[in-house]
Amino acid sequence: MDLENKIEAQRKRMEQEKNKLDMLMKKAKMEQRKADNHRKIVVGANFETFLNEPRRYSEEQTRRIMQVAFATREVKNCMEQIERELARAEEKMPDTAINEEADEDEDENEEE
Repeated sequence: MDLENKIEAQRKRMEQEKNKLDMLMKKAKMEQRKADNHRKIVVGANFETFLNEPRRYSEEQTRRIMQVAFATREVKNCMEQIERELARAEEKMPDTAINEEADEDEDENEEE
């Protein structure tokens, strides 16, 4: 009987951990969506600074402007240079996500 109680207690803990994981994953997804939306707003605002009276242009017109602008060799070269810079920066950065996750786990364990 004692073994059955331990099994049931472990099942409950596993279910709680699963629920906790689900909540964390939902939170991470929501934070990513917020970050993506913010980035889109900032990029759009940056683009508008190059237009005279941006509200006059339709979505199709702004899309045509961007297609022409991004087709130029100068812009392509600039984007390639930025990609190389980003790749070099990523190579130099250690993977801090694992360390941050370990720190959070330690904090939670201390609270218990």
